[in-house]
Amino acid sequence: PGAAGGEDNLSQTTRELALAWALVAACAGHHLGHHLHHLGMHEYAHGAVLTALGSPYVGASLAALSLLGPGRRIVTDGLLSLWRGYPSMNTLVGFGALSALAFGAASLVAPGVAGWDLTSLDEPVMLLAFILLGQTLEARARAQAAVDLESLSSLLPAQTRLQLNAKARSKDDLGLGLGEGVQEVLVGTASVGPGDIVRVLPGERVPVDGVVLRGVASVDESLLTGEAAPVPKGPGDSVVAGTLAYDSPLLVEAVKPGSECMVAEIRRTVVEAQAREAPIQRLADRVSGPFVFTILGLSAATFGFWFTLGSQLVPNAGALAHLASADGSSLALAAKLAVDVMVVACPCALGLATPTAVLVGTSMAAQRGVLIRGGDVLEQLAHVDTIVFDKTGTVTLGRPRVTRVAAAPGLSPSEIVQWAAALEHSTRHPLGEAIAQELEHCDAGMTEGVTGVRTIPGSGVSGLSSAGEELRLGNEAFVRAAAVPGLEEGDLAHGLEWHQPHGPPTPEGSSGTRVYLSKAGRVVGAIALADRPRPDARETVQRLQRAGISEVYILSGDTQAAAEDAAVAAGIPMERSIGGASPTRKAEIVQGLKAEGKVVAMVGDGVNDALALTEAQVGIAMSGGMDAATEAANAVLLGDRLGQVVDALEIGQRSYSKIKQNLAWALAYNLVGVPLAAGALLPYGIILDPSVAGGMMALSSIAVVANSLLLRQGLPDRGAFSPAPLASSRAEA
Repeated sequence: PGAAGGEDNLSQTTRELALAWALVAACAGHHLGHHLHHLGMHEYAHGAVLTALGSPYVGASLAALSLLGPGRRIVTDGLLSLWRGYPSMNTLVGFGALSALAFGAASLVAPGVAGWDLTSLDEPVMLLAFILLGQTLEARARAQAAVDLESLSSLLPAQTRLQLNAKARSKDDLGLGLGEGVQEVLVGTASVGPGDIVRVLPGERVPVDGVVLRGVASVDESLLTGEAAPVPKGPGDSVVAGTLAYDSPLLVEAVKPGSECMVAEIRRTVVEAQAREAPIQRLADRVSGPFVFTILGLSAATFGFWFTLGSQLVPNAGALAHLASADGSSLALAAKLAVDVMVVACPCALGLATPTAVLVGTSMAAQRGVLIRGGDVLEQLAHVDTIVFDKTGTVTLGRPRVTRVAAAPGLSPSEIVQWAAALEHSTRHPLGEAIAQELEHCDAGMTEGVTGVRTIPGSGVSGLSSAGEELRLGNEAFVRAAAVPGLEEGDLAHGLEWHQPHGPPTPEGSSGTRVYLSKAGRVVGAIALADRPRPDARETVQRLQRAGISEVYILSGDTQAAAEDAAVAAGIPMERSIGGASPTRKAEIVQGLKAEGKVVAMVGDGVNDALALTEAQVGIAMSGGMDAATEAANAVLLGDRLGQVVDALEIGQRSYSKIKQNLAWALAYNLVGVPLAAGALLPYGIILDPSVAGGMMALSSIAVVANSLLLRQGLPDRGAFSPAPLASSRAEA
């Protein structure tokens, strides 16, 4: 439900609560008269108002009004739940309130038969008031969680400056002002579609996820990133809906509809996550129904015991019955204790134990840039003891650069780069982007006529030259598979001459990624690329170790040497780095760890990680990666920061801890409260009023909600999410 639904529910329960406590104040009127008598203020005690409130008929009317007014929803829901075979907390409350009213009315009509004190007519009023207090606090907690989510949507402007005729014009002709032929209208942001061009003026929020076409401006992303410094944006840069533009206008091409922007997607996912139950919640759900039937049975047994055998088995039971009614009737005592049992028992605390913790945990995670897709994921996060990282784009930045180029005799390095760029041109791959950047340095164009380009995930790309010869660009195994006889073994780069095109010298033995180019089965070139580890990689591994997760692995489709280098840079033992891993091999490694009894979280970002992400108990995707990875994952790191892995685990552990605390409290409360309500301490002169029992039940629910809200305390505020570039896609060769 959205904030509107939560606020409507809160408004309804608040109105019911106000009326219920107004009736409580009226019921307390005749008690006030007694106190005034004790104080010697007899003239006030016998005033018209207090005399009327002391009338048993007025008391019966107030009790009936309480049931028909603020308590009607509770009583009706409880009876309907029992009729359908799924009794709930409201079933116990409804039975308790109706029983108290019935016995009070019987005492009013036939006092010699019922023998229950007429003050029992106060019980339904007091009971429902306490129950509504607990429900109002619960509704307030849910409404606050909904408001937290709606605050994300409030980042989007309601209207957008749409340029109507912009699509028909060349992007090179687009200007930032309203020149000749430009038509601009204000439209609802939700109506903007992909390809639409919008103008953002200084001081306005960007209305859509898109790419800057014209203009250079500073963009304040602090509401999303937590960073105060504005980020410069220019042509080709991605912008995210909800960020604030300064300095000068921007012309932005939308890449997603307004309803599918990052902010809207976050909100939808969190709402869906809060609706997904944790496995431990299903246990509570299974217990709740039998629990209510058990309490109803115990209530009947309590009535039968105290009405028949209690006076014989419990010393002074007859005298103790005066605690329940003025004339000491065993019927009144049995009825009061039976009502107490129904009212004090609290399946509500069991029912709230998990959903409230999930509600708070997922909302809090979203505010910290971690999108968790359900309560079941929160529970799994709490049990993770092994982390498996993908290398490229996860432990490393995923933005390699060309360091050296090798060419066969008679070919130049620029020709090798031209062939490679032609093959990679139609792919969205970080190595392809690095080769394209190198092509710009070569000041040359791509080789024309390459057709039939096909990508093999985790291996490379192939195509046909204009002469019909097969071209292959990829890792060693991929190129060897189509090599001419004689290249089955040995160094594929043998006989090639290495060149350092630009930048600092790179040692020949460095372990950066190396891709080979073959033409008609013969290796004609090779390109060496190097990546850099993420700045927070080592710190993240250290935080994981401090959190008790010592088994951390790194997998890569790259060479073993490259995987080992990345492991050393991140502080992961070299023996836990595995190179040359295909997508299926990564999934097999995760399966092997699970077979050893490990609870595995896989962290990846590329299409070649999707299988492993699905296989792991928890799949965590970097938001800067491929859509295939984020769709396969149970959690998404919206800030594209590796340290958010630890944040996700910490939130999962704390949420699960709160769930266990809530369930333990609910169980302990019922183990103590039910025997007390059944008269276990009656021989010592202790008996509960139904109103006190109702107050205890309400307070048990309040305690569960309050304990869940404490999740917000104690977690370091690491800022909200940092939007990853929309156009980037990371898949590892």
